[in-house]
Amino acid sequence: MNRAQKIAWFNLAVVLVGAALVVLLAVIEAVKWMLAVLLGIVILIGISPFLFRGKGSHVEFDERDQLIRLRALFFASFVSLWCLILQCGIQVVKVGPRGSVPVSTLVGLAGGALISFVITKSLWTLIEYRYARK
Repeated sequence: MNRAQKIAWFNLAVVLVGAALVVLLAVIEAVKWMLAVLLGIVILIGISPFLFRGKGSHVEFDERDQLIRLRALFFASFVSLWCLILQCGIQVVKVGPRGSVPVSTLVGLAGGALISFVITKSLWTLIEYRYARK
């Protein structure tokens, strides 16, 4: 397993556990703790490349790895954007054109976009490494 796969598995685990915690906290209406969990997810995802840093002087990413990374970023951006558009559309239908939404809903929109981005990027990376031609 190379570095990109380790990062993808780590990010996937962090996001899935964090998303489960956020949903649980949303059910019990603990908004401050929900924000803390979202911040923890962002921090853990941000430091994941440093946790899986390579040792020695060998090449960590070749051209194939860069291509897989770019495809995963493109596909994750596409899915995340459509998830955000869908979430905004649901809010428009829910509150109407003259309604307003609480601030926690906006945090939920950003959190949902982040979660969909990381899950899609991690899964796409793992799928590409598993099924792409060598």
